[in-house]
This record gives sequence, structure tokens and C-alpha cells, in this order.
Amino acid sequence: MEGGLPQCAQYQSSAETNGSCVYKFAGGFPSIDEVNRLCPMAGEWERECRHAWVSGRMNASSGVDTQTLLEVCGENIDCTFELLDFRPSTDVLEQIALCTKYTGDYGRDCTGHAMQRWWHSKPDADDTKRVAQTPTAFPDRVGYYIAVNVACGKTGSCEGDPRMQTVCEKAADNFQRNPDRCPPQEKRPLHPNVRPQDLIPKTGHNQGQAPQKPKRPPQRPPQ
Repeated sequence: MEGGLPQCAQYQSSAETNGSCVYKFAGGFPSIDEVNRLCPMAGEWERECRHAWVSGRMNASSGVDTQTLLEVCGENIDCTFELLDFRPSTDVLEQIALCTKYTGDYGRDCTGHAMQRWWHSKPDADDTKRVAQTPTAFPDRVGYYIAVNVACGKTGSCEGDPRMQTVCEKAADNFQRNPDRCPPQEKRPLHPNVRPQDLIPKTGHNQGQAPQKPKRPPQRPPQ
């Protein structure tokens, strides 16, 4: 794979089309060194090129660790959010720390998903206390799910970080008065017509047709 991609040679006269072509083949790049060499050739599509390579390696069986994939994503928060949501840490506090550090404007959503998984795990009183006492950048999301565990799961208390405790106590009171608003503690199954493989990102495959005139790649939300 010396030089550029031979599959994209015919598009080198157009930076946009050549960049789109490199992006389309990114999933087949054999190593991080090749990602770092070839994705810059995609120009304005470099972020999406890196995202495509990471998307094909999100499964834990890929042999690439999470930290390495986060580094390949770089500042592309669509990439980091998708990765952390697909491959979450088993420790909710570690997951929240990763969400806060790497997902930018998606940090609140990433944290909310982490806490939802925590609720599904049926946390005990000790873990509820551990989470409640740990300050976070998103006390609304964390405090809400602590309240869910306290009021709906009948486990633990809201006592902890003052900001989260305030959120928790208000939400817990609402759940106690309206128990029908409690979210389910079990994960809901996929729609019967949806297969898990249908949810795997389709970008970055190493096979593809000649690229069409591309749209500009999506940009990161403003900080």
C-alpha cells in the first residue's frame, strides 16, 4: 500500500472525490500506521476516514483496545460517542469519566446511557452510595438514575454530592407519587424484525462502488 490507494487513483484530480474514495476503503486499512498515513490523504474527509476504521473494530474481539480506538477517533466526537456507547466500561464511574473527557457536547447523552445501563444492572445500596458521592459534570443525568434506583428499585438513598442529591430528591419524590413513571429495569428486546447485525455501522468496508460526488462530512457541534 505504498503511496496512495490504487483504487482511488482515478479520482486524484478532485480532492473531494478522492477524499470520499479513501474514506470508503478505510475499513480495510490493515494497521493504525496505515490509518495515520492514508487518512490524511482524504483531506476534509480525514475525520470520517478515521471514524470508519474505528467503526469496524468496535467489537471487543477486534483485538484493539478502547484507548487506542479513542486516540484514532481524535477530536471526532461522533466517533468517540459511538465507540463508548458500543463498548462501555463495566464500571459506571469510569464510563462517565470517559464520556466527560472524550465526547464533548454528547457528554450528557453518553452519561445518561451509562446510568441507564447501571440501573439495568440492579445496583445495590453500596454501589448507589459510591455513585451518589462522586461529583460529576452531569448531575442531572446521574441524580435522575440514582432517584430511579432509590424510589423505583427501593435501594439506597439520595445522600451524596449536593448537586446530585438535590436532583435525586426531587425526582425520587415524583416517582414515589407517580410510580407508573418508573422506567423499566430490564432491557427492552430489539424489534423482532431487527437483527443485531443490522445495527453495525456500514461505513468503512473494504469493498465498495465508485464514489458518488460527496456531501461535506458532518461537522462537530459547536463547543
